[in-house]
Amino acid sequence: VDKEDYLLAMERSPIKDVGIKVLLKGALTGEINSREVYMKAIARNANTQIVVAIEEMSEVIKALTKWLRWNVAEQTVAQVYNEAPKYFASIIEEVADATIMLEQLRLIFGINEEVCEAMDAKIERLKERVSDGSI
Repeated sequence: VDKEDYLLAMERSPIKDVGIKVLLKGALTGEINSREVYMKAIARNANTQIVVAIEEMSEVIKALTKWLRWNVAEQTVAQVYNEAPKYFASIIEEVADATIMLEQLRLIFGINEEVCEAMDAKIERLKERVSDGSI
């Protein structure tokens, strides 16, 4: 994703999110649902994959903690993108790793449909909180 296109789309997204959706859709991988690869990893040792999932999620926590410690709350997205590429890149990498592992957990426990239902309910709850101003 081109940095300037991304920053422009981010600035516009609170008003109109179509630009950011179009921009990101073209950049997203089609490999996220690589069930065959996931199943091979799970077949080797599901318990190991559970441990790796825990490790990857802890790495997301670490990357986000470093991001916050860098005090990005007081900076614009543009400043952060220009001044903290290592933190930004770390978050991208760790979220990607954790997402892959979360997909494997859905397969290991056979909970894909239940997770989708839970996500729908939680998104509805988030909409309510945003709407009533509690967030």
